[in-house]
Amino acid sequence: MFQMIRNDISQAGIKIRQLRQLFGFGQSEMAEKLSMTQGNYARIENQEIRMTERNLALIAEIFGCTPEAILHFDAEGIEDLYYKAYPEDDAPVTYVVTHELKALYEKLIAQLEDQVNQLQEEAAALKTTLENAKPAA
Repeated sequence: MFQMIRNDISQAGIKIRQLRQLFGFGQSEMAEKLSMTQGNYARIENQEIRMTERNLALIAEIFGCTPEAILHFDAEGIEDLYYKAYPEDDAPVTYVVTHELKALYEKLIAQLEDQVNQLQEEAAALKTTLENAKPAA
């Protein structure tokens, strides 16, 4: 297993950036969780420094998944799933998604749904405030 991680770890920075953005975390927030500077964290995402298995494991813990789920994460695959779900011909499409990856996507969806609900509540509160506001004289 660790040999597979070593072989795939060179592209981990890109996948970590994509996941961080999906989770809505900033680089500073991730750096703080990892007890490192924002600059060093940025170097991980930019693949300027070698990703260690230890850091990969810590980042996976933050995202609530395994290191392997990060290494196999495919942001473009999310978009591809949509387009393949509606093929021009009626040929059946089969997808294989690991349980870990499915759980990761479900967690991301739940967080995004929470953000949507929060924004809807804020919009309703602002609407109420505007409706109750007295016109300027």
